[in-house]
Amino acid sequence: MHLRTNESRQRRGTRPGSTASHRTPSPACLSSDQALTARINRWYDTKMFLGGRAKHTFANFGYWEKDTRDYGQACENLTERLLAFLPEKRGTILDVACGKGGTTAHLLNYFHPGNVTGINISEKQLERCRINAPGCTFLLMSATELEFNDESFDNILCVEAAFHFNTREKFLREALRVLKPGGCLALSDILLKHPRGTRPAANQVPNIMEYRDLYKRSGFQHIQITDATVECWVGFYRQAMRRLHNRVARGRIDPAFARRRRARLMRVRETIERYVLVGVQKRSIAQRGSGPSQDILPASQTT
Repeated sequence: MHLRTNESRQRRGTRPGSTASHRTPSPACLSSDQALTARINRWYDTKMFLGGRAKHTFANFGYWEKDTRDYGQACENLTERLLAFLPEKRGTILDVACGKGGTTAHLLNYFHPGNVTGINISEKQLERCRINAPGCTFLLMSATELEFNDESFDNILCVEAAFHFNTREKFLREALRVLKPGGCLALSDILLKHPRGTRPAANQVPNIMEYRDLYKRSGFQHIQITDATVECWVGFYRQAMRRLHNRVARGRIDPAFARRRRARLMRVRETIERYVLVGVQKRSIAQRGSGPSQDILPASQTT
């Protein structure tokens, strides 16, 4: 993993791992990107460390199968589903929007800590990452302005975050740049019915065909998109509703709190169009100059 030169970072006014690039200026001085970063951090830095969530290293919907025991296993299932897009689990890997390091720690089952880098826009979350995934490199950095040299990584992973980016297309172009020839990007993403709050309007994608076109325009090939709405979002929703019911029945939470939580889950349900798993690849040196690649879209598994 190689970072861009000091000169190039100084031109952009940031340096890797610096909290200065993501400090919150006074509201009157905030750019649109800074304001978005501040909103996202306020939301996640509160929710991730609140009550029972504080003990979890993961912060995503997970992938729920019939024999999934609990939330932690569901999140590990999701990571495994994404890693299945990588032809070979070796070399270097970048975990984009790494949260509290749950996914990053899971990567250590396959990658040496020295080959794993995580980035996030929250220093509070990165502090927890360094505890949860020791030996890995963690940097304060935006997904749409990667401060790495060209062709730095063999693989990139991004779990349930791209719908927050301003924009996905900027991230995809940056991901393509820092991937080595033949390198792979795997991500889970949410297509929303309408943008609001921490989901910028410029990032809205109206349908799955235009969503796939984003990857084509960005230069990726072998585009695989799997609709995992039932396994991820619906599975999480059902589990959360059952858990609320059981906790009320056992007297562990107040019914009024449970009603508020149910109402919030139902509001989220109304905003989600699809939950997708994506695997794409950068052209290898041998493939450069060849015609466009055929998308890999098995009808039984992908959209």
